Amino acid sequence: MDMAEPSRELLQIMVQRVLDRLSEHSNEFKEVKQRLGSLERSVLSVRSDMVGDALVAASLQAQFDRISSRMDKVEQRLEIAG
Repeated sequence: MDMAEPSRELLQIMVQRVLDRLSEHSNEFKEVKQRLGSLERSVLSVRSDMVGDALVAASLQAQFDRISSRMDKVEQRLEIAG
């Protein structure tokens, strides 16, 4: 059985469908790229906040260490005077 050649009109319709689908995928891909960019900015913001929190924690630890050292000195003086 001999298969008939597709008509030019049928080929044009098929090519147009492929082009339409490609356009849809292209638009969806652009949206995904925009959303990914937004996520990347959000992650950077969170990381920046984490670094800021770590700096505050380090500063508080240093202050605590200084206060602890001063209290040790006060306790030693009280023991000597007592």
